[in-house]
Amino acid sequence: MPPTLRLGNRRGLWHRDPMRRTLAGIGLVLLAVAAVGLTWWRAQRPVEVRLAHPEVATARWAAYVDLVRARPVPDSDASRAVLDAFIALNRAEYAAQRAGTPDAPPVAVARAALVEAQVRYDQARGAADLVQLGRWQGMRLTEHLSDLARAAARARVSPVAWVAAHGDDPVARAAIDVGGPLLSQLSQGGFLGEGGLDPARLPLLQAVFIQRWITPIRRRRPLDAHLSGDELEWLMRWRVEHDRQGRLADRVKAADALAQIPGYPAQLNAGVLLYRAGRYADAAARFKRSEARRAATYLRAARAQLKHTP
Repeated sequence: MPPTLRLGNRRGLWHRDPMRRTLAGIGLVLLAVAAVGLTWWRAQRPVEVRLAHPEVATARWAAYVDLVRARPVPDSDASRAVLDAFIALNRAEYAAQRAGTPDAPPVAVARAALVEAQVRYDQARGAADLVQLGRWQGMRLTEHLSDLARAAARARVSPVAWVAAHGDDPVARAAIDVGGPLLSQLSQGGFLGEGGLDPARLPLLQAVFIQRWITPIRRRRPLDAHLSGDELEWLMRWRVEHDRQGRLADRVKAADALAQIPGYPAQLNAGVLLYRAGRYADAAARFKRSEARRAATYLRAARAQLKHTP
């Protein structure tokens, strides 16, 4: 008969060696202590409560661009008048922003001139074409911002700083003519940094540009009904994720509207906005309803803040 392994002998050896049992017990205790310590350390670390920025599918953005380019707007005296007035307003607002006088008289004059030019274009071509003209200008803004980002990268400064230092450069002038004060807003929102123009945010950039395009004429001729579903969604995302100058109520309302978009973390982002505003109880309620992976961590952070809030 072949030899067999006698496990009973090994078990007997284990029971006869108290030192081994002691060392094993100590090891288990140390592991337990380490696990508790790690859990405590993680709980004590400050939590950075951040907004989520889901990317727009590349194919979706490409399809949008194709639709815009498939319908060019005819050149005309009316379209040139609108574009000239838009450039004049951007220059006036950019200069006023730099001077710290956003309500300077030249801005009001330029805005009134743009409204009149847009109204005449609307009467001649229709509201749909006016919005389409804005879409094409949004595409041009992307091109000019890309040129600006490359120039700033070569100088190793931020794009906004580069424009301020090279205002007479053709690249800077083109960015001001199409973007105006939007340049600093894009920089604050993380769209335009030393790393260049973030391609993942181009849909939101397009939406916020169109919003700026239709705002002057809104009191005379509301054009929101002519925006596409994609543009409305991306505009709401801009308000939630990047519009630091916007009112909290408006940003939370936009997040609630985005709850209809499958997969968008509306409750999480609404909670983050409320958390940053110091409304920890409201934030906790949002985090509790969110299905996002980080929601549980943010919920603990909100509850911790509530314990320390008078």
